Amino acid sequence: MIALDIARVPMTIFTFIGGAFVVSIGLSSQHLVNNFISGIALIAESHIKVGDLIEYDDIIGRVESIEARIVKIKTQNNITHFIPHSKLMQESFAHWSHDGERIRTSTDLKIDQKDNIDGFEKIILNAVSQNRNILTTPKPQILLLDFQDNLLHYEVNYWINLKFSDRKQVLSEVNNDILNT
Repeated sequence: MIALDIARVPMTIFTFIGGAFVVSIGLSSQHLVNNFISGIALIAESHIKVGDLIEYDDIIGRVESIEARIVKIKTQNNITHFIPHSKLMQESFAHWSHDGERIRTSTDLKIDQKDNIDGFEKIILNAVSQNRNILTTPKPQILLLDFQDNLLHYEVNYWINLKFSDRKQVLSEVNNDILNT
């Protein structure tokens, strides 16, 4: 302090530098504190738990761990993603296994009205129900959604258990079974 006084360095510079340092520390720790508090809210409200299947920003994966600032999810491609708690609290995400592992999935079909043969629905439902990954309850169903430009737009709905099957794999199998019918 004596040397600084002899060198005529004003003490207000240190006040300014100290203030700037404290402000920068405060701003940089803002995200850290936000994620930590969001994590407490996530855990307290039981939005997600380890083992849940969630979708966030086109990423679908199982929750591997809930850490102090992030949620770690692993996709079926064995890729681990780290999602900050604040993102899950502020933005929308899909919780595929919130009420259990059963989900309904669908296959869309468009066929020419000329090809709409008698028994079409029975043939399609038979092809779908042959898949071992599709649950028998609730039963698969086929719905006629729309008809336009000589096309009939159908939707085939069926239920699968995410614990025992991969949604995309079952969808592919169903589409191939219908195509080969």
